[in-house]
Amino acid sequence: MNALTKAFVVVVTILAVILVALVVPFAARVPDYAQQFRDLKAQHDAQLAQQSKDVLAARAEATAEGIKAEEKEKELIQIREEMKLLKSELNAEQAKVVDATATTSKATAALQVATQVIEAKDAQLAKNAELIQGQIGTLGELQGQIADLTQSIIGLRAENRRLGDNYLRIQEENKALVQQLAEADAAEKELKAQLAAHGIDLKDLEKVIPDPGRIEGSVVKIDEVSDGLTFVQLNVGTRDKVQEGMEFTVYRGDSFVGKIKIATVDVAESVGRLTLDTGVQVREGDAVRTGGR
Repeated sequence: MNALTKAFVVVVTILAVILVALVVPFAARVPDYAQQFRDLKAQHDAQLAQQSKDVLAARAEATAEGIKAEEKEKELIQIREEMKLLKSELNAEQAKVVDATATTSKATAALQVATQVIEAKDAQLAKNAELIQGQIGTLGELQGQIADLTQSIIGLRAENRRLGDNYLRIQEENKALVQQLAEADAAEKELKAQLAAHGIDLKDLEKVIPDPGRIEGSVVKIDEVSDGLTFVQLNVGTRDKVQEGMEFTVYRGDSFVGKIKIATVDVAESVGRLTLDTGVQVREGDAVRTGGR
């Protein structure tokens, strides 16, 4: 029983005693009120019984409330413990949040650096793409040039076969010309011997009786295509009455070097094939003329 209930019972008891003390003398002096007193006393007793029941109910309720209060206190203690645990967990979570924030800051900085690196790589890739496009264009040009060169090589191979055939034919002609040259040398020696017997020099005779159809020039370029196949460019052409198929004799001073047969003629120049090789290499500046040996 709590203090409030006890005080209430005490107050009720005192009031009852006072009421009895007041009513009994009055009832004794006034016989007409005896029945009223008994009625009041019975009513009072009923009230006291009811109050006792109420007190007991209040005590039971107070006890139940006390139990509930104890349970509430236990729950409160448990809640406090749980709050402590939650606070600890919250502190741990806050620490994790701080660590996560620091990690996020580092990750953000790393992401910015990575972004800058990626942007630089993208710029480099763009430059590389431009270079690749340029190289692709250059490759296309090179492929075109390769195709042209392939055609040129095919043509050169055909020309080489033709020149090889010509070379074989020229070798045969050279053999015949060497034979003719040997015969001409023998005839020249015999002529010189006959002229010498009459006291006449062949060079003096050539000066006295010049050849009116002779064409004279010099070698300006030599092109050795292959072994035994040499082309010689001369500084005389159609303006000098040079024609395809003409033969020129090559001299270096008074020495005979070889013979050239004209293959192509231009206005101021012509190109011929060396048809007679005496073993002396033709040089730029060597003199050439039609006729002779």
